[in-house]
Amino acid sequence: MTRQNTKSGFTLIELTIVIAILAVTAYFGTAYFTSFSTRASLDSTSKRISSYLQQARSKSMAQEDGKAWEIRFGKDASGDFYQLCWEDGDCQAKIYLPSEVKFKDNIEGKKIQFTKLYGSLSENSTIDKVKLSSSKVETLNIIYVNKE
Repeated sequence: MTRQNTKSGFTLIELTIVIAILAVTAYFGTAYFTSFSTRASLDSTSKRISSYLQQARSKSMAQEDGKAWEIRFGKDASGDFYQLCWEDGDCQAKIYLPSEVKFKDNIEGKKIQFTKLYGSLSENSTIDKVKLSSSKVETLNIIYVNKE
């Protein structure tokens, strides 16, 4: 009887190929996840701003505190923000945009105000749409405010 000498295991080339395949898969998986999470953050921010706009419109139509309500936009050292305010008055807390989301246009100091009782876009409004973008993905979300 003869005995065969067999080695079990992988060659260096086989291991290199497997590692290369794993590296390529990880790269594309990470890029996809980053893109997905940034888009989700952009969509979530758009929905929150839309919700605040609806809240301001509702408060104006109800004439809460006898005032017209508005959303003010700005930028400070902490980043881009928006806040719910009453006309020429106090504001609620600033809501900052996530770090990967920015206002597309310079809307610092601009506002969207609604008229009392009717809730239409006031003449005091300085913008009628909000554009949000991200530097990580080429996506632009636009929130339009109906004039009526």
